[in-house]
Amino acid sequence: MKSRWFMFLIALFGVGPGCSPKPVQKGNGKHPLRTCLFMDPATLDPRKNGDVYSSTINFLLYEGLTRIRPDGSTDLALAQSVDVSEDGKTYTFHLRDAIWSDGHPITADDFEYSWKKILDPRFASPCPHLFFAIKNAELAAGGDVELSEVAIRALDEKTLQVELENPTPYFLSLISFCNFYPIPKHIEAVNPFWQNINHKGLVSSGPFELVDWTHNREIKLKKSPSYWDKEHVYLDAIDLAIIPEQKTALNLFETGELDFVTTLTMPLNTDDLLYWQKKGHLLSAPVAGTAFCTFNMERFPFHNLNIRKALSLAINRDAILRHISPFANRVATRCIPPNLLPHTQKALFPDFSPELARAYLKKGLQELGIDLATFEKACVLSFDNSEDRKKIAQVIQQQWKEVFGIHITLQTLDMKSHMHRLLSRNYSIAIAQYIAQYNDANNILERFKHKATQKNLPGFENAEYARLLDEAASMTSVSHREALLAQAEESFSAEVPLVPLHHFSQHVLVNEDYTNLEFSPIGNLLYKNVRPQ
Repeated sequence: MKSRWFMFLIALFGVGPGCSPKPVQKGNGKHPLRTCLFMDPATLDPRKNGDVYSSTINFLLYEGLTRIRPDGSTDLALAQSVDVSEDGKTYTFHLRDAIWSDGHPITADDFEYSWKKILDPRFASPCPHLFFAIKNAELAAGGDVELSEVAIRALDEKTLQVELENPTPYFLSLISFCNFYPIPKHIEAVNPFWQNINHKGLVSSGPFELVDWTHNREIKLKKSPSYWDKEHVYLDAIDLAIIPEQKTALNLFETGELDFVTTLTMPLNTDDLLYWQKKGHLLSAPVAGTAFCTFNMERFPFHNLNIRKALSLAINRDAILRHISPFANRVATRCIPPNLLPHTQKALFPDFSPELARAYLKKGLQELGIDLATFEKACVLSFDNSEDRKKIAQVIQQQWKEVFGIHITLQTLDMKSHMHRLLSRNYSIAIAQYIAQYNDANNILERFKHKATQKNLPGFENAEYARLLDEAASMTSVSHREALLAQAEESFSAEVPLVPLHHFSQHVLVNEDYTNLEFSPIGNLLYKNVRPQ
């Protein structure tokens, strides 16, 4: 995987005039790096982060103990050093001398307070499950033990000790994700709603500070003079336009008013990607993410396994990618993106099989005591308003009509409304996606361990599946652990809570004013390393 990323960076450095019959206009290299988001971030509080737009901003404003590199390895960040016990279960982090943007020291207590707050059952965080490797974290999130029993302890101002339930080989990668970035405890103690007001005064810890946020229009950032590693931040400022229209973003890129556009934060359709590919400005790299069709297992009739099997077998993934999304990385026949589980590529979802699909549907209808007309009325497929998602939904609608003779209802929603319905499980069938938050297959699998987890979109729960994940968590052998995770994925796939459609690639438009655009394996741009020409 490292060699693929190296070739991607070589491609980025190679972008220049002459590769396009109508090159993107070049600026003077002195303006802020200008890019865009499709919608406003949901939050500036990294503890409440749960979407790619919020993650993008939180990675810029805050920092954690570690940070991830393009090759998937980790560097120390706010941690100057770390000691790991012989049994691999206790991590003692020694913090470097660093300050918040208001000059207040960043302390171990900030970390303990922030991490435990996420685990408070009364606190609205979508990602407490990310912390369950920590001793008693899962019990605390479920309200079964007090937060004081969670093994996160500030031993002194500069020493944080964390004890894990089991040796966790990906722990340093896990805590590089922005949900593990602390917030300033001294600010929240005075104003619990600090993240919602007075954006110009936001106190942060990362390479950039918030200058201004005009909601639904623009976010302005500047290089932080108080950041501990400011000598290695090469951008003076970043402007992120909020642009809900894809054509507008592309027009601004072509006229030189945007320097960088990525499909991770701006859903570009296939025709536009083809256009920019021909002009020589499209670059691509795999992302640890997957698009899928999910069933609400709490809603009739999708609680029935044979119904879900029928709908799954009536989806032709090859046709979707061939006619709709040629820029997808590959057809998905399993739930885990290939760069997270590279040694196990067994197909877990059978190919398109109309006859078998009809047989499963007949059996499911008999079990439920309903007819085809009643089933048809229940089939409402929801999706966001990006052009490619609309096309994918239309293809699935047509495939199910051809296989079953039904005409399902399509429901288009704006992205924010669609996300809200998914997270509140207020849907029947939906097209959705997940993107890994750290560089390990467990990140995809763990979100389906408990029905109550907000990101468990289908509401799946299975005792054998949970047992396999627990056993994998206690395994020190890498090969044995991967085998258990693969078994868990097979157990999950057999219940068909969702149908993977395709794994992602990230597609990037970039002008020649900037170099050293590096991406982590999960897909986020490492803005800190970007250099102006």
